[in-house]
Amino acid sequence: MATPSTPDIDALLRACEKPFSFDEHGIIHKKDGSIDSVYLLKDAIRRRMTQIDPHWTTSAAQLMGIQGNVVAMTGALTFLGAQRTAIGTGKITTTKTVDNKRVELEGYELDREISKAMKGAVSDLLPRLATEWNIGGYLRQLPLKVIKTEAGFKSWLTVQMAAWEARYTTHWAANGKGALFGSLSKALGLTWDVVKVELEPGRTLSRLSDISLTDVDAFARLMAIGMERSR
Repeated sequence: MATPSTPDIDALLRACEKPFSFDEHGIIHKKDGSIDSVYLLKDAIRRRMTQIDPHWTTSAAQLMGIQGNVVAMTGALTFLGAQRTAIGTGKITTTKTVDNKRVELEGYELDREISKAMKGAVSDLLPRLATEWNIGGYLRQLPLKVIKTEAGFKSWLTVQMAAWEARYTTHWAANGKGALFGSLSKALGLTWDVVKVELEPGRTLSRLSDISLTDVDAFARLMAIGMERSR
């Protein structure tokens, strides 16, 4: 797919960062009932990625190697016009309990566990690849030493969503005017490489939502840049 223009991709990247709903997470509990870990359901990841870029693709996973009882697989994700790679891992079960004793697995049983670990490593790739675009990245900040219950996690997630909305939806570039700004830039023959340097004097923007100008001032400045360059 063609890479979207920078103002357009800003909105797509913001959508990547948006926290998922509570029901789109999986939760693993410890024996005492407290939360051990939280992860995103793979169907939720696929759904979010398809909403943002319907043409996303993954490469066939490749075996990197087996170290001890850990299998490592590598794969690539093409998303929003770029390709990035990640490594997924799976753990091989090498023993079983027989008559209250741990016995080493051999032959078919060991081969079966290696196959399971390889499948697990492949399954591990998608969420790791997704975080390359910050999909689910907020979970890295989850303070599990403090958040020990599902109710606590739900409250924490609500705060993350409010923070995301405050960070992005209040800026004029995120409420539809960013796309209009991009269209006007194209009509004036201005590339993002030009706009990001000249739009706000003294600053080089990384994305349109970084600008401190109001929408009125930004559009006026864009028109002025276009007129200056057309002379």
